[in-house]
Amino acid sequence: MLSLSELLGVFLAQSADNCERRQLRLLCEPGFDRGKVRVELGRHANSDPVIYDKLVADTYKVELKGKKLVLNAKIPRIVKRYEEAFNALGLEFYKTRPAREFMSLIGADPAKVLTADSTKRFQAIIKELSARYEKMKNVASFR
Repeated sequence: MLSLSELLGVFLAQSADNCERRQLRLLCEPGFDRGKVRVELGRHANSDPVIYDKLVADTYKVELKGKKLVLNAKIPRIVKRYEEAFNALGLEFYKTRPAREFMSLIGADPAKVLTADSTKRFQAIIKELSARYEKMKNVASFR
């Protein structure tokens, strides 16, 4: 159970989204402006379809036994391709299954699931996040 001072601290530090890509905080400026973050939707950190195909095959081997998936190459997003192909077979596709397998494998042996290009992109993301953290950590709201 939190003490009154801890509860008050949690309440005052809670941020709220004002729907204009800025965070509102009581008595302080936001430490991080989400409006300056570039997000590429539809692009995966691991964009190699062969690796995703293997993840799906491994996690759905029981359901897909004796069945052939036909993926529509005209659909640009990998997950949407699989959703459509599974629907055509009368199966439900849960993207969390291959994602969970990916997280397990990346923790055990990253070389199995990351291409050189994906590794470079992850390194660039971590470098950028580290640089932004270094800039932000001396802001009053983080002290």
